[in-house]
Amino acid sequence: MSLSKFKGTACEPQRQDLPNGAPPSPAAALPEPFRSYAKLTAEDLSAPVEFVAVPLLGLTAAAIGPRLSIELKRDWRERPILWLGVVGEPGTAKSPALAKARKPFQHLQQRLGRRLITSDVTAEALARLLSRPDVDGLCVVRDELAGWVASFDAYRRGRGGDRERYLSLWAGDPLVVDRATREPVVVDRPVVCIVGGIQPDKLPYLRGEAQVADGFLERFLLAFPEAGPRRWSEADAAPDLLPELEALARCPEGVVRLSPEAKKLFIVAYNRSAEACAAARSGPLQRFLAKQPTHMARLALVLHAMAHTQSPASAEVSGEAMLHALVLFSYFQGHFERVVNYLWQQEPEGLTVASSVGSLVDKVLRLLAEKGGQATRTAIHDALGRNRSARDLDAVRDALLRLGRIAVERQVPSSGGRPSEVWRLAIR
Repeated sequence: MSLSKFKGTACEPQRQDLPNGAPPSPAAALPEPFRSYAKLTAEDLSAPVEFVAVPLLGLTAAAIGPRLSIELKRDWRERPILWLGVVGEPGTAKSPALAKARKPFQHLQQRLGRRLITSDVTAEALARLLSRPDVDGLCVVRDELAGWVASFDAYRRGRGGDRERYLSLWAGDPLVVDRATREPVVVDRPVVCIVGGIQPDKLPYLRGEAQVADGFLERFLLAFPEAGPRRWSEADAAPDLLPELEALARCPEGVVRLSPEAKKLFIVAYNRSAEACAAARSGPLQRFLAKQPTHMARLALVLHAMAHTQSPASAEVSGEAMLHALVLFSYFQGHFERVVNYLWQQEPEGLTVASSVGSLVDKVLRLLAEKGGQATRTAIHDALGRNRSARDLDAVRDALLRLGRIAVERQVPSSGGRPSEVWRLAIR
């Protein structure tokens, strides 16, 4: 695979503008037989393929557990810790799809005699499970992620710090739970993945009360696909994943390293991520993009392990696997933007803008693209027609800044005079 294939894919993803469209499905990035399992299962349920493919990623990551890590450079390694969710209205088959994705892993638990899936949410419960000899990694599986978040600190009157502990778990920090009358529970290398579904109107639970900017929402890789009416289907039987999963769960421990081509791809994406963060400046998209390298590394590790179930550490991550990880991240970035847009439109300010000047947002984005990625506010005002008020332009600018779609700079003419406001498309 040539490095030139990177152009137009992960670093410059060719996807339709959201929310009216959606990037391609992530199932194509999965190695066989996982890809066929996701596609055939989704077809049988008449559900979006994401509802199966996305949970498969998280459950597989938990099955790998701390046995494998990926080395990006000498002092940077990542374990396969993924938080994944699917967003859909009731009746779109989120729960049946999650049950189908979970089924082969339940069989794996029985085959190995090892706990892999749990619905317990407190840090104490997770620490007790992870300290057992029959547990490596864990996947918290919840039909409704909002219920998972709402149950934090349920028995400690909101003072238990479960949300903060989960933030540390995503980072891979050691899990330490102090107990009043017994020795503390310490787990040095925890791998706790999260998988579940959530309804659109429950998304504020992930953001937190008072829109706390703690990065909790941005740790999730969310799929928010369009779900059409469910139709009768008699799809072919999905392949048996148990042999692959059992091999993966029994694989030798080790560190997976990057091939030269994979490292080139990762470095290019890492640098582009830094540029995109600078362009986004602040807000949820900036926080999400700041975690892009970590997300990409972990996705690459899981995809690599899916393709080399017998002995993942004996092979390097290929350029193709890294490219698939980057395309996957691009997919999740597009859907994260859709989630942010949805949340914004549910707020009073967002509803006002959406109803009054929402149509201008797409026009301004197209206009900026036609003008090479940037234009002054005055030029945009002229192109839209001077019948638009300054308040309308302020609302569109603020909306695009909030979504991370533009950056705004003030330029002072070399000859002096009033500074002009320049709108630039954010690097995507």
